[in-house]
Amino acid sequence: MITLLIALSTPGLAQDDEEFGFGDLDIDLDDIDLGEGSDGPSTMNYTGGHSERSEALSENAAVTITHYGGSISVRCTDSEEISARMDFNLEGTSETNLKAVGDGIRLQAQGKDTWGKVSTIVPGKRSGISTMDVPLSVSVPKNVRLTVNGRSSWIAISGCTGTVKAVTSAEGITADGTFSQFDLRAGAGDVSLDLGTDSSITKTSGITASKGNASLVMPLTVDVRLQATGGEVSVLHTVTGTNNATNVSGTVGDGGPLVKVYGKERVEVTSP
Repeated sequence: MITLLIALSTPGLAQDDEEFGFGDLDIDLDDIDLGEGSDGPSTMNYTGGHSERSEALSENAAVTITHYGGSISVRCTDSEEISARMDFNLEGTSETNLKAVGDGIRLQAQGKDTWGKVSTIVPGKRSGISTMDVPLSVSVPKNVRLTVNGRSSWIAISGCTGTVKAVTSAEGITADGTFSQFDLRAGAGDVSLDLGTDSSITKTSGITASKGNASLVMPLTVDVRLQATGGEVSVLHTVTGTNNATNVSGTVGDGGPLVKVYGKERVEVTSP
């Protein structure tokens, strides 16, 4: 095996009119490991990473994170800025294509006051590349209006307050926090949301697991109109309305905003 280690970093603030950039590029060829001979072509790894930060955001800022090249992990902290890190590990037999794809990976974090954005560019897989692992990790302020757009892998969101919207085509979504509104949708995989005990749902919200299981942990004290449907439905809360194996819909508490939960395989609505 031949291992090519590439360290990439882009410190500092990204400006609105700034092109995506590499920052410093460090290639250490002394770390090449030729390994044992084989009848086939040698496997190589091309690795590196980018880091970016935004300026300070105000409370309730709208933050959008978009990454179509891998998994997305979002953690809300007491910081006032966005901090993003994207590492990559490419494996294959074509040094030319590994380098071309790796050198084309970009990360940008922008934002100030009422808005913030994290976006990436990940070129498509080329011949001679067997695997591409490009996870994105982002820290954002706690009380924001968060939107996360994924495609090829899972999304994980932790410790946030405010509102959240997350969409991915593969592997599912997990989230926890104190939200007043949520919209989580996965084309494949499971979707789970654990609402904090202080959550008060104020607007229409929903969870959709088109091909998997849907799970909602919701305080018993909420006042909502629940519509839970799927292959098999289990609801802990007292619901006044329809109650059968595939549909539990009606009033919880004094009623209120509509909360829709759908899972093709199974739906579970429980309390903390």
